[in-house]
Amino acid sequence: MDWERLIPGHSGRAGDRLGTRKDAQDQLTFLQDASEAVKVAAREGKCWSPAEKEVKLPKIREWPGYETTCNS
Repeated sequence: MDWERLIPGHSGRAGDRLGTRKDAQDQLTFLQDASEAVKVAAREGKCWSPAEKEVKLPKIREWPGYETTCNS
């Protein structure tokens, strides 16, 4: 699709900017990386709770909320 701005269903922080194509690609990459990391944990026989604490996604380390979400 040919588009210039992404208007998400959840706007995030007040006054935040609209999304871009790069934002959409970054989100897709994040989901693919997270899926692969969880598959690795599952193949190692890990249950949800330990896997959730161990899976780290360094590519998104600078994203808002990473410390809260990925280091709980």
